[in-house]
Amino acid sequence: MNLLHDRVNIQHLPWEWDKADTCAYYKETASKLYPLLLELDRLNSCDTDETSIHNSIDKLYECIVFILTYAEKQFVPKGSKISTNSGGMRN
Repeated sequence: MNLLHDRVNIQHLPWEWDKADTCAYYKETASKLYPLLLELDRLNSCDTDETSIHNSIDKLYECIVFILTYAEKQFVPKGSKISTNSGGMRN
């Protein structure tokens, strides 16, 4: 039994990357992610205890996810609803 296929009336709002302002998206993410790259390089080159490194990596990961999802919400429009119970057809 596949629980994913047994669910009905699940609505999805797909991102429409073909209609996105990709230049603005990439400019925004590059400017926001670059400082994180510098921080990662700093972590890689210094002698720090393992716990501090793990905590820093967790923080960096959270920041990366936030930056990417925020930029996506800003520059990539959402499409029309797709219902999984109609074979993926647009409503």
